[in-house]
Amino acid sequence: MRMKKLALEFVVSKLKAGVERPVFELALRQSQRALENLEGMQGRTVLYVPETEQWIDLVEWAGLAEAQRAAEQFATLGDAMALMEMLDMSTVEMKHFDEVPGGVVELLHDAESGACVELVMYKLKPEADLGTFVSAGRQLEEAMRLSPAFVSRSVFRSLDEGLWLEIMQYRDKAGAEQLYGDLQQSSAMAECHRMIDESSVRMFMAEPMGRLLDGAKAGR
Repeated sequence: MRMKKLALEFVVSKLKAGVERPVFELALRQSQRALENLEGMQGRTVLYVPETEQWIDLVEWAGLAEAQRAAEQFATLGDAMALMEMLDMSTVEMKHFDEVPGGVVELLHDAESGACVELVMYKLKPEADLGTFVSAGRQLEEAMRLSPAFVSRSVFRSLDEGLWLEIMQYRDKAGAEQLYGDLQQSSAMAECHRMIDESSVRMFMAEPMGRLLDGAKAGR
């Protein structure tokens, strides 16, 4: 756990027709060299969503300024070009999350320890009270930690778009589904749902490819 803010870059995309997964994974690892040469990189986790055949690239940066500069530079770097050529650009969506409630960021745990990663993106209703929502979220996490299926939860917020992103890791998908069912009777869950704009909710149930970089750039 780090007692400082980080910026999280969220990129979701699909591959062009005919691109094979092993070839794409090779290009991903090649692109890691490009990212490692960009200032402020802290870590990267790549996820695959089987139901929709989407790929999610999560890159942690020392701050929002570093993340935005990297977004401008990445596609021009030689080690990134093979990756960019394989993406269906009409499906690419990038978001930057630059604030964590409470001022604490917990980096994603080693992705291999969680066989299932759930990502939930949403907005709050205009009348929602931020303090009440954060408090209910912490109560919900305390309940989640009682389950042996639970690995970690990280919460990010984008001030400019009003988007929230929660990333939960579980031991397996069956455990995640069981825990979700158990929490439906929780008062904290009901309180959170009451303040979330349901029309804005997007959910991804993903499998980790593996963490390509784990803090190697820390302190740069």
